[in-house]
Amino acid sequence: MVMYPSALEKGDEIAVTAPSSGVEEQLHMLVHNAKENVENKGFIVKIGETVWTETKSRSAKASIRAKELTQFLEDKSVKAIIPPWGGQFSMEVLPMIDWNYIKTLPPKWILSYSDVSTILLAYTTITGNASAHGTNFNELSAPKWDEITSKWTDVLGCSKGQDVTQYSSNQYQSSWTETFANPATGFYFDTETEWKSHTGQKTHEFAGRLLGGVMNTLQTLIGTP
Repeated sequence: MVMYPSALEKGDEIAVTAPSSGVEEQLHMLVHNAKENVENKGFIVKIGETVWTETKSRSAKASIRAKELTQFLEDKSVKAIIPPWGGQFSMEVLPMIDWNYIKTLPPKWILSYSDVSTILLAYTTITGNASAHGTNFNELSAPKWDEITSKWTDVLGCSKGQDVTQYSSNQYQSSWTETFANPATGFYFDTETEWKSHTGQKTHEFAGRLLGGVMNTLQTLIGTP
């Protein structure tokens, strides 16, 4: 059984914490711009202290990252948590979280991808609470959100009994070069999206619950609780 958090509504508070990488000072503009854009959509944004620091691909010590994430999970005023982006070391946080305590808290949306999918998978499989594999907070710094990125409000705002239909993008970004050279401008889609099957079949049909993630970070969970 999967338990779904309450639908996100305008006026709700969104917390930003960095359980993996933080944001170096020269890129703080991404956080400021994203905060402004999200607040213009009618939400309240609370930025955690871990977001503003970055050393060797970590926002802070693992214990500090775990503590801030836990504080936002238990904060009744916070309705959703969106990390600034991924990184490489979110798995360090997992053993420092009291998962038995987290299971007693009401379900809360955590939205992100990349390395944070390591936390999303643990959160969903341990607690039974749904999580959302989607945009990072810093990508909301773009002056105009693309069609796929902007769906995060539909997904997190979906009420019990309602459906959200998701479609593939027509194109994807093949390199981060342009994005890194032009921060806070969004993705640069340059390659046609194509589904491929290792069996060579042209079509597939399947049903069930989908737990997404980035395999090169999720593999760190193999053989662990």
